Amino acid sequence: MKKIISLILTVFIMLGLCACGEPKGDSGSTAPLATSDTAMAAARTYSDGQATPLTLDNTYYKLTREKKLNVAYVGGSVTVGTGSSSTECWRAYTQEWFKQAFPQAEITETYAAIGATGTALAITRLEEDIIQHSPDLVFIEFSVNDKYKSRTYAQSAILLEGMIHKINRELPNTDIVVITVVDKDSIKNGSENARAHRDVALYNGITYMDMTEPLETAMQSTGKDWDYYINDYVHPNKRGYRVLSDYITEKLDKMLKDSATREVALKPIVLPEKTFASNPITQHKVIVATDLTYDEEMWKAGRPMRSPAALGNDKLETIRAQKGATLKLTFQGAVIMLVGDFQAGSRVRCQIDGGHMKMIGGSDDSGAVILYDNLDPNLQHTLAITVEGGGLCGIGKVFIG
Repeated sequence: MKKIISLILTVFIMLGLCACGEPKGDSGSTAPLATSDTAMAAARTYSDGQATPLTLDNTYYKLTREKKLNVAYVGGSVTVGTGSSSTECWRAYTQEWFKQAFPQAEITETYAAIGATGTALAITRLEEDIIQHSPDLVFIEFSVNDKYKSRTYAQSAILLEGMIHKINRELPNTDIVVITVVDKDSIKNGSENARAHRDVALYNGITYMDMTEPLETAMQSTGKDWDYYINDYVHPNKRGYRVLSDYITEKLDKMLKDSATREVALKPIVLPEKTFASNPITQHKVIVATDLTYDEEMWKAGRPMRSPAALGNDKLETIRAQKGATLKLTFQGAVIMLVGDFQAGSRVRCQIDGGHMKMIGGSDDSGAVILYDNLDPNLQHTLAITVEGGGLCGIGKVFIG
């Protein structure tokens, strides 16, 4: 009887997933939608043992058995603490809570936040900024910057899920918490990027916290408006950060107390066999541009023209070129991005497989640029990059997923 009920539930869930369609991004990429939070959670729970039930058991084990916890924070300026300070923000308050709640444990921090960056750049720097430090718990916060980077719903979903899979593959015992941040507009009207991050987290059984809820509750209970808690359009002040951190730590406290009711053991976290995104990044590689084959008379290796931090690596070199330079590379994957530095007025023409062309540059842009994200991953593709004029352009990394 239990097997029959489970089968019926699975059928209804799959029907719900299929019925709502697939939103298309500007480049034609897609990501499936579930009908509700409940359906997404159910898709994760009723997977016949293929996925791990949502808990923070591994975090609790580290805190109480091994008595040490390395917490990583990767995000944008709201994780940095812009609007207040690096010591009076949700990240710092949360880190301090761990120390107070578990005084017998050694709590360390892996800090990997860079303001004005989103998931596109973050996925290219996971290895050096997060994974090599072997954190036990990772907080991810990028939804509002994905909005400001004009990422589509599908792009935000693909990139976040790619980050989750990379962390899980390299650090299978590591817990992940996805946090979505709102600005003055999206707290009223919602955000496609925050919705994408929520949907991916819930589908994959990742702990998810929406910062809309505590801010709305605080404003309603105190009668204060947005400006009382937020320094500008998006960055909280000290009061706002305290509201966010209190909400986060209350959630953490509840989940860790739930873990205390069980006999926990350190176990690998297993994600659902089927990904949320229909063109997922489950494997990827990052190629440093100076390792590519290029015409050394046309491309010159050197330091980035802009802040290296904007490119996610203070040791990163770029290959730079002006008008007339070309670069070709062959690869296999569904997504290709450039991590680079394109000065205002630069014109760089990209062409995939001799067909679809895309212009980048034209505005001052440092960071990750998504070139194509709906390619057939089973085929070999050829990318041609031609500098047609304008300001200097520099390429630091090529991301293939």
